[in-house]
Formats: sequence, structure tokens, C-alpha cells
Amino acid sequence: MNLDFTNIYPNPTTYSYSGWVFVTTYGEDPGNHEPFSHTEYFDCPNLLEARKAAINWYYDTLNGLIKEGSYFLPFTGPKDFEFGKNAAFSIGVFMVHSWGDQIDEFCLLGYDEDAIEETIEMEKIIFKQLGLVL
Repeated sequence: MNLDFTNIYPNPTTYSYSGWVFVTTYGEDPGNHEPFSHTEYFDCPNLLEARKAAINWYYDTLNGLIKEGSYFLPFTGPKDFEFGKNAAFSIGVFMVHSWGDQIDEFCLLGYDEDAIEETIEMEKIIFKQLGLVL
């Protein structure tokens, strides 16, 4: 792939990372609790540091959810999930590409494997163009 991401978008073009976590009982727990959603932004001047911080956040958050094991109801995998008996969570890390008022996010962790592979390939090109080694 021979794309130049530094010249195909209007300036200023910026890159950063974000992490997103969502937990819910779908309102089926005894207290009818609302879902919880949180976005964490990693906007370090050094893109490699931002990437590392986002990945660390992902694993710390994931491990915390697994260790806690519940959100008003116990967590379970999709195969064993039952409304009213289980809670669910979703977590991901994204490379954020911004230019002007346009923002695109590309999945790095937590979701579709094909999308993750594409993001990593795109990262390699961007990091090389920025003079950084991934």
C-alpha cells in the first residue's frame, strides 16, 4: 500500500486515540438501572504514547470488568446471555483521525478482526509518514 495520509486530507490533520466502554442490563435488572457509557480520550503530543495509553486503558478496563463480574447483574457471554439474569458490556479502542470538523474512528481493539487489521495497516503508513516506528 502506497498511500500518503499526510497529503490527502486538508490541514490541519490530527491523529489521536479513544477508548469506549458500555455496560448495560437493558433495563432488566431489579432496580431498572440505566446503561453506563464512557469515552476516554488519549491526545498525547506523541502518537505512540497515546496509542500505548489507549491500549493500557483497554486492558485495565477489561480486566476490571471481568474481575468485578457484574453490573447490577452478572456478566455472561452472548451464547449464555438471558434478559433479566445477565448484564453485558462492550469495550473498544479507536484511532481517531480529525481534519476540520470531520472525525473518523478506526477500530484498533475490541471488535471486528478485519477492521482491526485494516487499522493496523493504516497506522503503519501514518506512523512511517510521521517518522515514528510502530
